[in-house]
Amino acid sequence: MTSENRVAVLIGNCTYPNFREDELPALTTPLNDIRGLRKTLLDPARGRFNNVDMVPDAESQDIRDKIENVIKVASNPDTLGLIFYSGHGLLDSDDRLHLTAKDSKPETWNRTIPVSDIAKWIRLHAPQQLIILLDCCYSGAGLRDMEVKGPMSPATPTLETTVSENLDQLNAKGVVMITATTSVQQARGDKAKGFGIFTKHILDGLDTVSARKGKKKIVTVRDLYNYVCRKMELEHGNLQTPMIWGVESGGELVMSEATLLGRNSKPVASTTGWYQVSQDILDHVAPSYILDRKYHFLDWNTSFECFVAQPLGLRRGEHVGVFLDNLQNSEEVEKRSLGKFRPNSIPSVDVEVLEYGSKEYGLIVFNKIATQIIGQNGRLRAWCVNLNVSSVQRNVKFWKKMHENLQRELNWSKYAARYDTIIGSFPEHAKLVERVVSKVGEPGRCLDLGAGTGSVTFSLLRRCPSAEVLAIEKNGTMVDCMRRKVDLLADLELKKRIILYKGDITSRLRQEADQTFDACMMCNVLFALEDPSEVMRAVFRVLRPGGVLSLSTSHTDTDIDQLFAEIEKSLRSRKMWNNQIEEEWNDAYARNLEMKDLINRDSLQEIRRYVEDAGFKITEFEPGHYVNCVVVIKALRE
Repeated sequence: MTSENRVAVLIGNCTYPNFREDELPALTTPLNDIRGLRKTLLDPARGRFNNVDMVPDAESQDIRDKIENVIKVASNPDTLGLIFYSGHGLLDSDDRLHLTAKDSKPETWNRTIPVSDIAKWIRLHAPQQLIILLDCCYSGAGLRDMEVKGPMSPATPTLETTVSENLDQLNAKGVVMITATTSVQQARGDKAKGFGIFTKHILDGLDTVSARKGKKKIVTVRDLYNYVCRKMELEHGNLQTPMIWGVESGGELVMSEATLLGRNSKPVASTTGWYQVSQDILDHVAPSYILDRKYHFLDWNTSFECFVAQPLGLRRGEHVGVFLDNLQNSEEVEKRSLGKFRPNSIPSVDVEVLEYGSKEYGLIVFNKIATQIIGQNGRLRAWCVNLNVSSVQRNVKFWKKMHENLQRELNWSKYAARYDTIIGSFPEHAKLVERVVSKVGEPGRCLDLGAGTGSVTFSLLRRCPSAEVLAIEKNGTMVDCMRRKVDLLADLELKKRIILYKGDITSRLRQEADQTFDACMMCNVLFALEDPSEVMRAVFRVLRPGGVLSLSTSHTDTDIDQLFAEIEKSLRSRKMWNNQIEEEWNDAYARNLEMKDLINRDSLQEIRRYVEDAGFKITEFEPGHYVNCVVVIKALRE
């Protein structure tokens, strides 16, 4: 919302002691009208008004003073003023509209508030942003009092033909009036709901997403008028037809903002240990994610990454609303969330249906279960959200992908547990790491993609005392292994030079600006990427001119049997072979055999093409490393 100061006066008059009951009966709805509107306007997630003056059953002079004061305050360009009236409207002999008050008397017009006086105050004070809402009988007659020259155009309920007046004559800019009726209709109340019919729809329009168009997060006066017209015609026919004046100048004034809790806040600073909670909860299950207490993504599992986060380009640290905006039933979900999730009234457990349209798998219907995670202090720490799959349009394709994705993640997790003992301790692996690292020189900022348990990152930091590394690793078990190593570092300055990120490489690189890194290292990662070309293009984009890409990867001629035979030979020669090591060796070997299709996927020619097609110039291309199982490449962004 652009207006920093938002003030309103809400006038509701129920009693008329100077009139007989058959002349001007007492009303039951105006007090509810102004109470309901005050609540919505003051709501920090809706109207966000900072000053709302409620004026129930007041005398005419008091009402006049309140109205003129709002008009005067709205002369400040940074202030939006709102005037609301609910009560009886009376017409004089010239069919001019008067708003009644507690002290109004029959045939005594000086105890009323003529709309012509409101127009006079507008001319006098020249408000820049002013909204007037009238819920009373014959309220459409008030439009003619806003007339400043010439005959008034015929008023109709459509925006295209509504009255457009010359605001210059009023010395005002953004003034708009919406009335509950035409000049000859009576305003009605809904006794069951306890509100005036017009006001009830005003409240609904301000308090839900229904009045908005598309993905807008605001409700303008124009939106609100269109919504109220549709609802009143649908429910009440032509008994009561709202009118509008000044839509061209004031139609885009913002009445309310539909904001999910926390959407405009900063993410909660990560505290030590949240990742341990996420690992215990997320594991290898259906799509799930963790939110901080202000509803920003902390973490998600591999299923959510595969089916939702990666296709939508979601980022950790973003508000969950970015995901909700992409649902097919986003309006329904957001409308419900705005009602259920309010300050000081947040459910402990929340269940609802989410409809997600996937380009790959068609409509996916999730049954969402969100539960609070409570900290040791008894307060809300985070949210665990599970998306249980109810139905999928392309069912067979989806579940095949789910199985493949979970199996791959599980394989990497099992491999991570054996990696340092079996692979990391292998001397040929240490040589390979040093070779990859040596080719980047002494970078200032460096990427370590597919960082695993951290061998490449730690090698670079030992060689280059000023280097900073962004280490990206998708597998949670690998990340935990590396994080434990970081936590054990005694050198605090060294710790500060490591940024460890759990997630998809491409998704994370989208967050980085162009030409912001000096080098990128990828040790035995390329074969595991679903789209190597996409990753190479992303790396090229973020490297500075002259930046270095150093990578090693397997190829079609990689012999897994030969590699593990050499690893076993090395373990035996170093007197490390025993029953436990043999079990771990067998497990690591089995994991590699399960990934054989990926390990042997790319030929040397295809690997070269991945790099060169992204724009790199290859300066070194060295097959035959790591027991003749990988090629080592150095490439430059010129």
